[in-house]
Amino acid sequence: MSQIMIKVSPQIANSLNLKYKSDADELLQIISAYNARIGSPTGTVGEAYLYFPIEIMDSHRRDDLIQALAALPGVEAAYVKPADELP
Repeated sequence: MSQIMIKVSPQIANSLNLKYKSDADELLQIISAYNARIGSPTGTVGEAYLYFPIEIMDSHRRDDLIQALAALPGVEAAYVKPADELP
């Protein structure tokens, strides 16, 4: 399993956070088509509410999903989550 992070526009983030998904329909359809799932935002302070983790089961399709997400309006960034490191 791989984890992708996306940063979305405030409009998309609000749509996802409020469970009013009409502004995020295309994003959610693509995530579903890749058999992936989107998690809760990474936080509520500052811009953290704009960042969402996506878990994809098939790591071979990860790069294709990143490209598909990055091409969507309202998605400002899509990338592989770096591994956590100790300080």
